[in-house]
Amino acid sequence: RILAALREPDPEWGTWLARCRPHPSLVPALLARAGAAPAPDLLFALAASRDPRALPILRAVLETRDYVQSGYAAKALGVYGTPEVEEILLAELPGAENSPQVNMVLALGKIGGERSLGPLRARLEEVRGTYTGAIALERCLGEAIAAIEARLRPH
Repeated sequence: RILAALREPDPEWGTWLARCRPHPSLVPALLARAGAAPAPDLLFALAASRDPRALPILRAVLETRDYVQSGYAAKALGVYGTPEVEEILLAELPGAENSPQVNMVLALGKIGGERSLGPLRARLEEVRGTYTGAIALERCLGEAIAAIEARLRPH
């Protein structure tokens, strides 16, 4: 049923279902719908699949540095959440605009490990006390660092 819904002219329902019930068999249909600027729901459905075929499109959208699309891709990569995603996010973090950068930081806060702490702390020092607009980059960096440190702390 999900695959049939993905093949409809308007696949929103199928994309939402694919996100809720990810399965590798749905990935080809999702990738076929991706296009140049995939809808956020499609990015999240691909990410939820955790299928290796989804990673290149998620990475490509992140690397566009499009203010909106790359932010959604960063959030989706946080859902994908494998160790290679940490490397991708860390590589794109420098130079990213504030909004996509916040989404990268939040994703790293969810999935990052020891490797993320140095770059996040360095970025926090760069923005500490500076005005980043309505986007609370400093707060997000602090929260991401705290989340990673809490995960790494022995229990």
